[in-house]
Parts: sequence; C-alpha cells; structure tokens
Amino acid sequence: MNEVTVCQGICRWQIPDEKWGRIKIKAELKMHGLSSQVIGKGMEEIDPDDYEQTLRQLAEKKSREERDPNPMIRKNKIARHLMSKGYESDLVWDAVNDLIP
Repeated sequence: MNEVTVCQGICRWQIPDEKWGRIKIKAELKMHGLSSQVIGKGMEEIDPDDYEQTLRQLAEKKSREERDPNPMIRKNKIARHLMSKGYESDLVWDAVNDLIP
C-alpha cells in the first residue's frame, strides 16, 4: 500500500470511529511523517456532510452531559471539548450557537 491509500483510510476511519476533527487528523498524519501533499489527498476523503453531522452530534451529546445553569459557561465548555477533538473553531461556534441560542 502506498502513503496516499493509508492516509485516505485513516481519514475515513477517524471521523466515524474516533470522531476526530480535521485539525487532529492532520496532526496525527504529520506525526506519521506524511507529506502535506499526501495529507491533502487524504483530507479530500472526508465527506463534509458527515463531518458536520458528527460535529453536531458531539455538541448535542456534550450539551446533555453539561449541567451548568449558565448558558455562556455551557457554551464555552462544549466549544472547548469540540476544539480539543480537532474541530475548527468557526464550525464549533456555529454548532454551539445553534444548539444554545
């Protein structure tokens, strides 16, 4: 197997199984010594609709677990959790603001 095939497989596997965001996946692939070009080809395998759906599911799950009555604190905790999983901050805040107005 070549590097591109391995990279594409990792990108397809990490979203549904580990629920990692693009940032964390890229960091993992760089850690394995893959080139930026190979990583770019692998990242193309990520379906944008599945990616956003996974992000929103994680936000909803974390929101159910979070018990703080202050909505700003809840938003920040949910956003920090999602960003720690490697999701981009603009997508995270869109999801969190849709969930908790």
